[in-house]
Amino acid sequence: MACDTKHNKNRAVSDVKNEDYQLVWHDEFDYDGLPDSAKWKYDTEGNEVGWGNLEAQEYTMAKKENAGVENGILRITALYQDSNE
Repeated sequence: MACDTKHNKNRAVSDVKNEDYQLVWHDEFDYDGLPDSAKWKYDTEGNEVGWGNLEAQEYTMAKKENAGVENGILRITALYQDSNE
């Protein structure tokens, strides 16, 4: 797979103006707590099948240890958990 290079081939980055774009989504993270469930989704559906590549890991949902917003920053943290727990 490759990018199509024939479109905008000679257009310099400096030619692009902000008015060429329209903001379609944002989250300012102006709250503390779990990520806003109206804007963010926990992707855990692959846990049961090993994500198609037999990953030995599990994705969690709505746990402050793994995902949270504080001081205007979204924090996503991977944690080790013994599989015997």
